Amino acid sequence: MAGSRAQTANLPSAGPGRPIGSVNKLGKQAKENIVDVFNGLGGTEAMTRWAKRNRTEFYKLYARLIPVYLHAAVDVRHAVEYSDDELARIVASEGSSGTAGQETGDPLAGSVH
Repeated sequence: MAGSRAQTANLPSAGPGRPIGSVNKLGKQAKENIVDVFNGLGGTEAMTRWAKRNRTEFYKLYARLIPVYLHAAVDVRHAVEYSDDELARIVASEGSSGTAGQETGDPLAGSVH
């Protein structure tokens, strides 16, 4: 595997990389260039004219700019962390309903898949 961590970890020239929170200079320059081109093409007035003629394309572009937030709380337990009684209860509920304890409100329900 070219570039895998195991292969690159022992390279003497490998540095710490970019510090956390520092600006990616190439990305920053690219964004500045886009703004310059945008302004050179007429700015928001020209974009408004274009958007009126190309509504679908404008909304596709706009949708890409909306931040997407995902919040998930996941509690993962390995089967070896369960007692025999807990595992038996999960197996029994899987066999009877097809999904572990959805109807019973069992907090262990659905934990192992």
